[in-house]
Amino acid sequence: MSFLNATLMFGLVAAAIPLVLHLISKREPKSMPFPAVRFLTSSYQSNRSRLQVRRWWLLAMRMLAIAAVAVTLARPAIARNLSTTWLSIGIVAALAVALLVMAAVTYSTGQSKKLSLGLLASSIAAFVVSLGWGGVTAARGPTLNLDAQAPAAIAIVIDNSPTSAWEQDTQSLLQRHKTIAIELLSRLAPSSRVAIIDRGPEPASFSIDLSGAIAKVESLATRDIATPMASRLDAALRLVRTSELENRQVFVVTDLAESTWAKEPGALQGSILGAESPVAVTVIDPIEFRGLNRRLGVPRVSDQTPPRQTPTPVAMVVSVDSVGETDSPTDALLPKETSVTVEMMIFETDPSLPVIRNGELVLPKTQSVDRTSARLSPGQSSEIVLRIPPLDEGTHHGLIRLVGDDAFPTDNERYFTVSVQRSTSILIVGDVPDETLLIAKVVAAPFAWDDPNAEFKIDRISDQDVLATRLEEYAAVVLLNPPADLLAESVLTEYVTRGGGVFACLGPAIMEPPGGESTAINSQLVPTLVRKWRVPDPGTYFQTTRASHPVLSPLEIVTGGVPWNQFPVTQYWQLDVAEGDTVLMSYASTNHVALVERHLNPGKEGGTAFGHCIVMSTPLPALAGSAKTWNQLFGSDPWPAFALVRQVIGYVSGRDSDPTTTTVGKPNIVSLDLTDDAMDGTETERLQRRLQLFSPNREQAVPIDLDASSDKVLVAEVLYRGAYWLRGDGVASGFSANLPEDSAITRRVDPSKLDEWFGTGNYSLVHNASEIDFTRGGQTQSILLQSPAMLFALVVFLLEQVLSNRFYQSSVSKPTRSTRKGMSPA
Repeated sequence: MSFLNATLMFGLVAAAIPLVLHLISKREPKSMPFPAVRFLTSSYQSNRSRLQVRRWWLLAMRMLAIAAVAVTLARPAIARNLSTTWLSIGIVAALAVALLVMAAVTYSTGQSKKLSLGLLASSIAAFVVSLGWGGVTAARGPTLNLDAQAPAAIAIVIDNSPTSAWEQDTQSLLQRHKTIAIELLSRLAPSSRVAIIDRGPEPASFSIDLSGAIAKVESLATRDIATPMASRLDAALRLVRTSELENRQVFVVTDLAESTWAKEPGALQGSILGAESPVAVTVIDPIEFRGLNRRLGVPRVSDQTPPRQTPTPVAMVVSVDSVGETDSPTDALLPKETSVTVEMMIFETDPSLPVIRNGELVLPKTQSVDRTSARLSPGQSSEIVLRIPPLDEGTHHGLIRLVGDDAFPTDNERYFTVSVQRSTSILIVGDVPDETLLIAKVVAAPFAWDDPNAEFKIDRISDQDVLATRLEEYAAVVLLNPPADLLAESVLTEYVTRGGGVFACLGPAIMEPPGGESTAINSQLVPTLVRKWRVPDPGTYFQTTRASHPVLSPLEIVTGGVPWNQFPVTQYWQLDVAEGDTVLMSYASTNHVALVERHLNPGKEGGTAFGHCIVMSTPLPALAGSAKTWNQLFGSDPWPAFALVRQVIGYVSGRDSDPTTTTVGKPNIVSLDLTDDAMDGTETERLQRRLQLFSPNREQAVPIDLDASSDKVLVAEVLYRGAYWLRGDGVASGFSANLPEDSAITRRVDPSKLDEWFGTGNYSLVHNASEIDFTRGGQTQSILLQSPAMLFALVVFLLEQVLSNRFYQSSVSKPTRSTRKGMSPA
């Protein structure tokens, strides 16, 4: 056993004060002349013997009460692994007290002296055993470091993920987390080693001193991209083990949000128990989420590179969530239905902005361009559609926000970027004019295919005219049901090698002679053809293989999914893909390829760009001749095929290859919108151009030097949500970034989930800093006995009061025998 304040044990000396007072105040009995002296003397002796017994018990209670208070103030503690031993010692001591009480009662009632002496001897023996046993246990037990002001190695992991922005009772969760961390730091010894670890990627390290740790806590802000909690905890555990101090602890201040704790916990149990030494882990959960949260989903822009002066729809989901317990009294005050207003804002075009002024980012002004409202009950969601107005050429940033405030502002704003570009030239090759015309209309919609304002400038030619055409003037070439000799032409291979894009839809024209089954094609553009495959009725259909590909990702967010099963395919070419080919779609219930992307290595052909070809193993649009029996992709209401054709052509032409709206945490490639001045400059001037990247929450612009003639820039760090602006001589581009929807889930995990992270019994869960015991940690965890000792002192004090009241009442109010007989002292 050890004591936190061992010096207060000298208070046991005060237990002798009642004994001293008792001896000093003891008086000789006064002579009382009574008529019947013999009777009075006998009565006095009997009363005196009974009063002496009562006084000694009262004296013992007073001495024990003082001793109990002294022990309580000394704050005794025992090692956790010796708790059973100390409990046994306590039982023996309680038995000694019980035997002593029995001995006193036996003696006072005049029973057998031998029985009284036997009980007394047994009591003394039990006392000796308990004292000896306790002394040996205390001497041989581990030394406890119980000084709260003793130095300790502490790591405080503060959860500043996006959910920490939740506001409740006029204070955000992050502010509560910081307050708790500062309170913990204020209770530590100045010589303690302290590390402040947040959800960022920075390496874990000890602060120079406590003031530095406090300054780091105060500077923390909510992070849009949070490093996994498992890696931060592992870093904290490894760091505290490097300290030579015995008391090593890790404190985790968190909100237990599902977006953080519902994920795979990792191998933390081994890190806590460790071969070297265990680490005490305390999880501090200050408050639960409670209230209504209006939430915006990630916006879905129908066309990220819309034509000039054309409105563009943007769809998104708006929800109202009731967060927290549903049976609390405050929930009765929540509205049954709430009005949600969503507003679209567009940043104005200003060549002089953005700019950094006095350490702050100054952005162009915003103007409201569209607004809509919906009435939703808690737990409901609704899809809304807003429209981007017609815009001029260039990159335009915008945001969609919820009007008004709620408890969680993080998901109240979403950002988007569209790039209005010059018309992109493409070439559609096919021998059936109606088919080339239909594909041209699909690509140019909503404009006419030959409208100068359309997104694509389209030319249509037949197969035999390809050799007479300058392919380098086009960003992409579409081959509809091409013959085998056209696919083998070197001009197409050279075109792709130099950076061009090809979309080839294979059909019956490959077979030579007509009706044959020849599949020998000497072409680098398409995979090897194995054979023509026929599927019995009702046929097969497309299914997505790589949903994350830029061609297919916009189709995957369609509500209810794309109903490809309603558009059967009865014939297709079986392809033998090579290593490096990317399969985008396949046929249901088979491993046969429906849509595949192939890249050509420019180094082999001496090209300067990296081109690609996307091949579909069944013809489009399959309107004439024998191709009509191959599929029904352009059957009744063929919007999936329309969307797929538009996505593929936008991708191979480079117009939609790089997303203008991305997710926080992912690198992004930005296509540069070069102004006319930049295009007129020499190639040397373009190579020497310096750009500046203005990102949200940054006090400085990041310089970027172009080291090649490429018109793309890779932004490796996308750390914040918002609009990113890329500016330079003749360059005005950018993109937007949003939080992924699963990073801001305010639902809480059940606290029992922590058992999977740390292991049952390897951590403590508290709700405020006052519940924390800094004496835990190191190899010998302690159990404080202050509360039981205080309870014992209270019981002894109450017994002393009962005995003193009985004694003084009997000595004052009880009449003597002579008084009862009418006698009075002389």
